[in-house]
Amino acid sequence: MVDKKMLELINRYQYGFVSIPVILACREKGLFDLIKQKQMTHRQIANTLGANTGHLQVALKMMESLGWLSKNEVDEYSLTDNYQACWSIPEEILELYNLPIESYLLGKEKPGVLKSWIELSQQQWHINDKTIADFLDGVLIIPIMLALHKHNLLAVDQEQKPLFSSLSPDIREELSTLFIAKRWAKKKS
Repeated sequence: MVDKKMLELINRYQYGFVSIPVILACREKGLFDLIKQKQMTHRQIANTLGANTGHLQVALKMMESLGWLSKNEVDEYSLTDNYQACWSIPEEILELYNLPIESYLLGKEKPGVLKSWIELSQQQWHINDKTIADFLDGVLIIPIMLALHKHNLLAVDQEQKPLFSSLSPDIREELSTLFIAKRWAKKKS
């Protein structure tokens, strides 16, 4: 059975995987700068930014659930102090969405693709906000875990083979580094 802390972590990873591109799109389109100037309704924001009202509504609800926006009695949005975390998200994280993770794990891409990303994860992405760091980890880890599961690369048999033994040595080393840093695996002495 998976413990509660692990479920909470997986939940943050999933939320990060979904929310990071939305947060960066809002930042790029000027949502935070706009609402910083004055309180506005959903419709006013949509008109000013030229945004799709449905997509904007989802983004606003997401920012509200993060505690970055609040809404008053006349449905005007304003920023909370927590919104500042949006500036700590590196735009380069979007590159991870385009990495061919499955091909990489199957040895069809050059080794080392994940090395710098894993190092950033180990360094908590050089940010102080643990939740945002977990969100960024989600962008890295969710595709890896899905690909490992899809290709049955996480299976450990009764022969007690080492974790990732079916992967190439370079990839095994990268993923072992990640799993050990996350305390999901231990290095054999």
